[in-house]
Amino acid sequence: GFAEYSWVIVGLAAVPSTIVWSWCAERMGHIQALMIAFLLQAIGVVLPVWSPNVLGITLGAILFGGTFLGITALSMTAARLMRSAKSGEAIGLMTGFFGIGQILGPIGAGIAAKWTNSYSLSLILAAFIIGGAVGLLLIGWAINRSVSTGRP
Repeated sequence: GFAEYSWVIVGLAAVPSTIVWSWCAERMGHIQALMIAFLLQAIGVVLPVWSPNVLGITLGAILFGGTFLGITALSMTAARLMRSAKSGEAIGLMTGFFGIGQILGPIGAGIAAKWTNSYSLSLILAAFIIGGAVGLLLIGWAINRSVSTGRP
């Protein structure tokens, strides 16, 4: 019964998020801030499954709302910084893949919800996919460090 109100909390948490995450990126770097934002988002996505009560849903909504716009802003900035000569292409590719995810994600979530009569599996899978994004960022970050320092 509280789930529909959680979207109000998501929206309120989203309002300051781009400013907060931009501030974090200035202090720790865009990729590190992006990895932290993704990890917090994954926790926020799966929290209602771990704690299916008002507190779990509220904290999940705050973590999700407080990260999704920040992740978008950090990703776009990171693309511009990494591919300054071709940042338009990088942002276009990111936007295209985001759009594909926006189509396929709900289809997969609907199928999983129909099979299980719950959104728990969908939320757990989404958290794993977000975790995969962190893994990819870590790999890219490590490769970039080894190329720039000349050490593996």
